[in-house]
Amino acid sequence: TVAHDLKNPLQGIVGYASLLVSDISQFGTAEVVHYLQVITQYGERMSAIINELLLLATVRKQGDVAFGTVDMARVIDNVLLRLDYLIRHQHAEITINVTEWPATWGYAPWIEEVWANYISNAIKYGGKPPSVELGTDQINGQTRFWVRDNGSGIPLDKTDQLFTEFNRLEQTHLEGYGLGLSIVRRVIDRLGGEVGVESAPGQGSTFFFSLPLMVKPETDPHG
Repeated sequence: TVAHDLKNPLQGIVGYASLLVSDISQFGTAEVVHYLQVITQYGERMSAIINELLLLATVRKQGDVAFGTVDMARVIDNVLLRLDYLIRHQHAEITINVTEWPATWGYAPWIEEVWANYISNAIKYGGKPPSVELGTDQINGQTRFWVRDNGSGIPLDKTDQLFTEFNRLEQTHLEGYGLGLSIVRRVIDRLGGEVGVESAPGQGSTFFFSLPLMVKPETDPHG
């Protein structure tokens, strides 16, 4: 549940902070730095969960959203900048297999969160070190965008659960997928697209989302 997802990192923050407060002098510099890093990671996890809940609340609203042309290259740049620390910390390799991103109609802030979720998951649950590929193709009249990792893969009987709201899979290394991916599904549903994953144990995973195909207007040669 969401309560557990928030409670667990909060307990970690309180626990490690209490150790330092009780008598910081008993720890060496390396230990203090380690505990502070753990506290920071727990805090970032809580912040991510709260941001996802706020996004979910926004997506659920029935008010109008200003859809428009999305500059996907710029969206990707923003996401990679946001995730720069995670990329560096995990020594992740990010490969973009796209010469020019296709024109897309949607809502850039939502789409940015979808990419951020997919890419951060690929880094966290990918191989060691993570190798992450980004790409796009066209299928059944829609533009599909995907993120492929080099992780251990996901059993077929678990993939259907990934996009279920507030679900937590039993495997420890998959814990945390559910909340973010349920929001991804809601976002893409609102944008008229689809989400999914292709995966098998030992073969990595490819998470994708699709959006209705947008045809670029032709340039008028007569001005």
